[in-house]
Amino acid sequence: MINMTLLLTGCVQHGTVTGPAAPETEAADMQTLTEKQLVFLFQTLMQMDKRDGLAITRSQAQQLLPIIRKNSTEGELTSADQKKIMDLLSPAQKQAYDDYQERMRKRIQSLDKDKSRLDELSESDRDRIINEFKQRRTDKENELSEPPMPPPRKPGFDELSGKNVEQQLIELLEARAAK
Repeated sequence: MINMTLLLTGCVQHGTVTGPAAPETEAADMQTLTEKQLVFLFQTLMQMDKRDGLAITRSQAQQLLPIIRKNSTEGELTSADQKKIMDLLSPAQKQAYDDYQERMRKRIQSLDKDKSRLDELSESDRDRIINEFKQRRTDKENELSEPPMPPPRKPGFDELSGKNVEQQLIELLEARAAK
């Protein structure tokens, strides 16, 4: 609603109407969603590979590699390719994926509930809560004498190796397929 108001206000002030702005925004939002799904699946596959009994087999790696490369290049995960990937997983791997997905869904719901509670607060209450949080963080940092936490990382990117999650998964699959 606010974005629409700002968009309309901007159009009125400049005297021109720009119609395609809304579809471009929706396309950008959809791309972000598909990229998130892609990163989520790739991260889950890598996490599963580290657990006993859930490691990706040589046969799976050989079959997954072309699908993962294609989706990494295109930057999106089609439902057909996601189904192919899921069909290649063992029942235990599928269960681990479903369990992880459920935990993430619950986490997002919890965050949404917290956000809706914040939306109900007055601006002065929000400012007070923010200031209290900042003060607690400053107090804790001073107490520990450590530098502040670094900014959040970009999803799907490992700063230590300098590789994104797609590159890491492709390397893992290539190594596994070569065995």
